Amino acid sequence: MKLNINTVFKISSIILVMIIIVYILYKHFAPEEINSPNVIAQYIKENKNLSPVSFVIKRNDEILVSINANEPMPLASTFKLILAVEYANQVAENIIDPNAQININTLDAYHLPNTDGGAHVNWLNYIKDNNIVQDDTVPLQEVVRGMIMFSSNANSDFLMNYLGLDNINQTIKDMGLKGHGEIYPIVGAVALADYMKYKTNLTDEQIEEILLNMSSQEYIDATLEVHELMNKNELPATVKEAEVVLNNLDMQKIWSDRFIFATANDYIRLLEMINSKTYFDAVAQKELNYVLEYLDIAPIIQEKLNHFGFKNGSTAWVLTDARYSEDKENNKIEIVLMLNDLKPAQYNKILSNLDLFMMDCILNTDFRANVINFLS
Repeated sequence: MKLNINTVFKISSIILVMIIIVYILYKHFAPEEINSPNVIAQYIKENKNLSPVSFVIKRNDEILVSINANEPMPLASTFKLILAVEYANQVAENIIDPNAQININTLDAYHLPNTDGGAHVNWLNYIKDNNIVQDDTVPLQEVVRGMIMFSSNANSDFLMNYLGLDNINQTIKDMGLKGHGEIYPIVGAVALADYMKYKTNLTDEQIEEILLNMSSQEYIDATLEVHELMNKNELPATVKEAEVVLNNLDMQKIWSDRFIFATANDYIRLLEMINSKTYFDAVAQKELNYVLEYLDIAPIIQEKLNHFGFKNGSTAWVLTDARYSEDKENNKIEIVLMLNDLKPAQYNKILSNLDLFMMDCILNTDFRANVINFLS
């Protein structure tokens, strides 16, 4: 069965600045079946004991809702928050320069066309349209922001090499994220089946069997082998076409199931650190504000909140979302939602209401209270 892997990044590929606009329009003009954020609360309640669902709301250090908060869940692109933190820490420690110029052609080594829902191309268009790119170079800071704002996977895997995977995974330990799995190259993982085909000429069925039976460490090591070729810009052209994975839904499911994982509690803890504005060094926090809180320019955010940041992600079976904010009375809130094994009809309905649900949990006190009561 052929499925374009673009569907894997339905959330990530959207220009996320539109979220606030969408929120406003949905509140006033959307049909009832779409303008129904409570369908997500209903799904959580009905499925919390049947399928992988995690949901946590925390406000001013108090847990208001906690459902399956310690269950490991695939993160999709939400894991990129960790890369942003490592970047900010290294800037604060004067290890890297946020204004270091990165050639955008260097990033192409990590880009597999047609596998990211247009995220990387959308980012490239954005930096060109806004005169951020000069002589084919952009500041490192903008590469990180592009990873968050547009969810460029090419930027993510580039940053894994630039920052160092050992450093990234040590930071996870240092922050006490005890349920967090090891971070490894996600583009390398997408290319893995095609790389195996290139090296061995095995059938798709044989490759599937091998991927299914790999230990976690074997799988990570295999993605690192592909990643090293990308670092040297030596990945074979046929592998970059990703023909095997683009045409094989089962292999996409393996990739989704083996994605970097963590618990909702891990990400609530991470959001609290960022939202506190005191956990990280002042220089690091300034960098985090820039790359994560780009929607603070939106009028509704300026009216209702002191600051707001988020990251979400998706595969064809997974939806994840992590958001934090502080309101005008200095009340802080963190929300994490993680869903897995979604059927297509469920996926589409939840996706249509996800932003509205999460923003209502932040901005609408009555709605949040109703969700808490409903899920209690």
